[in-house]
Parts: sequence; C-alpha cells; structure tokens
Amino acid sequence: MYQKRKELNRENNTLDKQIFAENQGVFTDMICYLRGSSLSAYDQERVRRDLTEMVLDAQERGDTLSDVIGGDYKAFCDEIIASLPHKSAGRRAAEYGGIVCLAAAVLGSIKILLSPSFLTWLPDFLTGRAAAPPYLLFSLGDALLCAAILTASVLVVEQIVRNAFDAEKDKDVKAVCTALGASLCLSLLWLGEIVLLRVPLPAACAAVAALYLLYRLLDAAGNRP
Repeated sequence: MYQKRKELNRENNTLDKQIFAENQGVFTDMICYLRGSSLSAYDQERVRRDLTEMVLDAQERGDTLSDVIGGDYKAFCDEIIASLPHKSAGRRAAEYGGIVCLAAAVLGSIKILLSPSFLTWLPDFLTGRAAAPPYLLFSLGDALLCAAILTASVLVVEQIVRNAFDAEKDKDVKAVCTALGASLCLSLLWLGEIVLLRVPLPAACAAVAALYLLYRLLDAAGNRP
C-alpha cells in the first residue's frame, strides 16, 4: 500500500501542474484541508486525484471552480470526507506516533551530524583506527528543543490544515509558531550547558535508525486500507 500511495502521489503531482494559476489557491486550500481529515493517506490521494480531474475538466469547459463546486469549498470537502471510511482511533494514534518518531529521528540525525565528535570519529572509524567511541551529550536545552519541535510538528501543522479556509485562525497559528521559535532560542541560550545524557555515538546512531524503522511501521499501520 505504501508503494501504491507513493505512485499515486507522484501522478497527482504531475497532474497538478496543469491547473491554472487562478485555480491553484482554492485547490491548494482544499488539498490542505483534506490532509487534516481522518481519511487514510491513500484515500486522501484518491480524493486528490478526483478533485484534480474535476478542476481540469472545468478548465477545459471554461468554467470556474465556483461554477462547479459552489461558493462553500469547505462544505464541499466535508461532504466528500464524510462519504468515505475514516481511520479508527488506534490507527490515528499510530499515525501520530509515526510523526513523533520521524521528527525525533530527523532531530537526532542533525544532532549527530553537527557534533564535532562525530566529524572527528567518522574518518577513524571508516579506516579502522577508531578506539573507544566518543559520547554524544544531550543537554536540557536539547530536550526542550526536541519537545518544542515535536509539539509544532503535530499541533501546529494540524491547526494549519484544519483551518485552511480561515485566514484569521492562520494568524493565530503564526503567533504560536513565533512563540515556539522564541522558546527554542531561549532554551538553547540558557540551558544548553546542562547535560542530561551521555550516549555512545554508535548507540545514538542505532537509536536514530530504530526510530526511523518504527516510523515506517507505524505509518504503514496507520494508513493501511
């Protein structure tokens, strides 16, 4: 199912390029709103294909989206979403768990790649000269940074897609993003020296790989047909 979804996504991306500029704004809002629904990722791509073909057909006839859909785009999307099966609470929990694992894997990879000890140890490891592996230090600032980014990846994105047709609520989301950004800067400046964990570098690399694998498993579980 993952491969079918990725293939359908690629096909949809190609078709989207044929949508006229005057229709792109509303179409993007509709797809963004669709992403916030409880439909599986595969069903979202199927609906996206239907919407794309509908828009392209309207363009060929010379009709506007308002002519085809009416003025209430949100209500139109809600009708489509309501007509399809939704994910269970367990599958949605698996999906959110996958998002958290992916974000943690990405942040862990960045932490490793930017670590001076990793850049020093890697050449010795590749040439067989490495002795005891260095340690990667995780500070309180790192923990707060990770928590803030994970929160943003779940809550802020969720709010953006749910309020795709509401410009006023978009402003509120931007304000939350600004507050999160400020908290990140403060956490790094004031708490970056308080070490919480010392993890051997190979163990940190293994943990990142395990988190990515867990993300793939949870994503498959959350988006199975």
